[in-house]
Amino acid sequence: MGGGLTSTEEGVVIFVTNQSALVAKVISNTPEVYARLPKPDGVREGSTRYAAWKYIAPSQGSATSNVEIIESATVPLLAIAWDHQVQVAKLVKSELKVYAKWTLDSSAIGIAWMDDQVIVFASLFFHSLNS
Repeated sequence: MGGGLTSTEEGVVIFVTNQSALVAKVISNTPEVYARLPKPDGVREGSTRYAAWKYIAPSQGSATSNVEIIESATVPLLAIAWDHQVQVAKLVKSELKVYAKWTLDSSAIGIAWMDDQVIVFASLFFHSLNS
C-alpha cells in the first residue's frame, strides 16, 4: 500500500452522472459502493460537474500509538461542484460524510485543491453597455 494510503482508500473513484455522484472502491473483484451523492436541489439540468480529491494527514491530537497513526495515515477529502453548489466530504472508514456545503453566485467551471484550501473556478459574465 505505497503512498500512505490505507486499504480503505486504495482504488476509490468517483463516477459522476447528471443525477448523482457515486463513490466506490473498484480494486477488488466486486466493486463496493461507499456513497451515492444525489444532485443538490437547484442544480440546472445539463450543468457540468467537477470533482477533486485531496489526501490530508489527520490532526495529531493527544499521544497515540504508532499502530493508530499508521492505519490512519491519510484522510481523503472530495470536493465536488455542481453548477452553483459546492460540497466537501471526507471518506472515513468506508463512509463518505459531507461536512461543508456552500452556494456560489456564479456557475462553477472547475475545482481544485491548493494545499488545504479548495479553489472553485467560477464563470463571470460581463455585459457591455454599448450595443
